[in-house]
Amino acid sequence: MRPAQPSTFTLVQAARFVAAALVLFRHSELVFGLPKYFDYHPLHGAFNGGNLGVDFFFVLSGFIILHAHWDDVGQPSKLLSYVKKRAFRIYPAYWIAAVLTLAPLYFVPSRFAEVIGSPSYLIGQFLLLPSDNSFVEVAWSLQHEMMFYAMFAVLIWNRAAGMLAMGAWFIASATVSGAAAPGADLIGDPRHLQFLLGMAAAFLTRHHTIPSPRVLLTLGVVAFAVCFYVGGIGYGDLAMPGAPNLTLTVGLASAMILCALVELEKNHGWHAPNWLRFSGDASYSLYLVHLPLLTLYVRFIHARHLDAMVPLPVLFAIGLVIGVASGLLFYALVERPMQRFLKKQTRAAPLPALQPAQ
Repeated sequence: MRPAQPSTFTLVQAARFVAAALVLFRHSELVFGLPKYFDYHPLHGAFNGGNLGVDFFFVLSGFIILHAHWDDVGQPSKLLSYVKKRAFRIYPAYWIAAVLTLAPLYFVPSRFAEVIGSPSYLIGQFLLLPSDNSFVEVAWSLQHEMMFYAMFAVLIWNRAAGMLAMGAWFIASATVSGAAAPGADLIGDPRHLQFLLGMAAAFLTRHHTIPSPRVLLTLGVVAFAVCFYVGGIGYGDLAMPGAPNLTLTVGLASAMILCALVELEKNHGWHAPNWLRFSGDASYSLYLVHLPLLTLYVRFIHARHLDAMVPLPVLFAIGLVIGVASGLLFYALVERPMQRFLKKQTRAAPLPALQPAQ
């Protein structure tokens, strides 16, 4: 009998934080680099490749979903539980972050002024329906996540139908260019192949011992770093989300890293320290809330001309700290208590005992 698989891997959780931090670095540079603020690009654009943290998240999602729901595939009785878990994982924290982002838009000029008064627009935004004009900057990636979750739901409902639907989706993602219609790239986008790579990593680590995991980890990190440099510093536009030049390369590098980390934890005794695991648990919160707060921070220091008193590198570093701290606090004070409450409320009640016939 094959030993039971751990429900979570601490090293994978730590990697989640690193990926979220890469996105934070990129967004910090984008905000500080706006000409209307400081036009400041630290280290000559060294953080341009931070967009690739999203690619890692897509690979990671494929890994986690298949790993967590392996035994649910082809079990329609598990479908409702799966839908609840995915919805509770994504929506509550997103809704709170969305409200906090939306509220100021009613009082300051923005490009969303004409649409935020539309109920249909707001409903679509809060449900993460396809849209190319989201007031939550990171919502585009969550729309792709929800599409993957929907495909996997079909796999749980019926194995054959799910494999057919998911196979067609992956083929379309590899061959069909997204049309101009809103959300069309949810069908034709090469990034979806990164979910497939994550699922492949889950399959391999579940059924095979990964040889030479330290070597594999080194190769994966080096490959990811090369993608980060080439796509970010060398040719900045190549690191934009979905650039076909890097999609498969960085996806393979991410899958290699995941396979190595899982093997090192399962069979070599590696574990992430508690503080890094906590940071990984908070990665979704960090991903959701850092950009609005960074934007407010930059607006504040620009309006107060603080850059005349404090060097921009110091202000930039403070912004990074604010971004990380905001994510950790949001997780500790909002997301984690809310997840615990929802889990408690939705825990299945025991069936009543059958009474013997009279």
